[in-house]
Amino acid sequence: MIPRSLVNESELSEDRCAVLSWRWDRSAADGRSRNLALALKHAKDSGIRHLFVDLVTVDQSQKKEQLLRSVVGLSRLYQTIPVIAAYDETDVAPSERDRTMGRPWILSEARTYSQNPSSVTYVGYRHGADSVRELSFANSLSVIRSSGFASCILGVMQGHVRMMDVADFAYILAGFSDVVAAYNRRFCRSDYLLATFLLALAHEKTQQVEDGAVSRQRGFRTDYGSLSFESIGLERFGLAPYDGPVRAYEWAKTLQLDGVAVAIWWTKMTSSFDRNWIEVLPNAVDRILETSAASDEAMAAYRSGQASRTAFLQIPATAPAPWVRELGADLTEGRWLQTLPAPRAQTVGFNPDLWLRRSGG
Repeated sequence: MIPRSLVNESELSEDRCAVLSWRWDRSAADGRSRNLALALKHAKDSGIRHLFVDLVTVDQSQKKEQLLRSVVGLSRLYQTIPVIAAYDETDVAPSERDRTMGRPWILSEARTYSQNPSSVTYVGYRHGADSVRELSFANSLSVIRSSGFASCILGVMQGHVRMMDVADFAYILAGFSDVVAAYNRRFCRSDYLLATFLLALAHEKTQQVEDGAVSRQRGFRTDYGSLSFESIGLERFGLAPYDGPVRAYEWAKTLQLDGVAVAIWWTKMTSSFDRNWIEVLPNAVDRILETSAASDEAMAAYRSGQASRTAFLQIPATAPAPWVRELGADLTEGRWLQTLPAPRAQTVGFNPDLWLRRSGG
């Protein structure tokens, strides 16, 4: 049994407390967790007296709505005190860690602690010549910090990202809650996810596409070379032909809500893979609000909160950043490795000095 204690807010100091962000990996046989065990070992080695773990800190016997509100309340710690992160899985290749970090609740936590002025330490056990990570943890975190939630929502809708209950987006997406919850009550799963995706997209970064000497606004470039809207069970939404101009090797369709165009789906064929963009049309948000059946008060509050939603989805470059460490454990010998295998890649524009400046590299 892990010892527990009550902690006053006045005791939340950087040198005594930390909070855990983890992939739940408890064994069905005995309830044990490698991720939790490594987090506890690091906390003990570092002299941390109190480690906040959602499994313990949040009363798991609460009804779901109150439970999720308590989880959201706990999440404020990810921006104020040191964080320990642990997402390794025995049956998932280390190169797939970014997919785990892209799951909605973990992504929400990572986006929050990417703005923590203190520290974030990743503890893992999947290291070795045959277990090389695609990116370093600091690099993965920098990618998350520079992006929003649209790719995550699209991934859930397309079946690439796992999520137990899509209704949780009403708690995860600050500033979207009432409208997203109204859509979930009124629409089928795919329509709900597409509406939530488009609402988020209206506040996220778009991409300029160079066409000769002309720069054209193309919309949001997705992470997926292959998209499908025809086979995901849409009811109120649908696809229709696009009657505007299309360049060579491109095609486009409109996404419609109850017969009204709300977005354009652009695809460009390349030698390696297709590139996909979604361009949200100016009337999209109003059309989604009108069909959500949200209360007048909720819609008025939504329209007045545009700036806060944009700030939530586009983390400013001036926001604080943590210093980041990554530790690997040798489970056989029960010790931390002195060095870790170099990751396979590094994204363009990643600046290690920003994230490792206080850890000595």
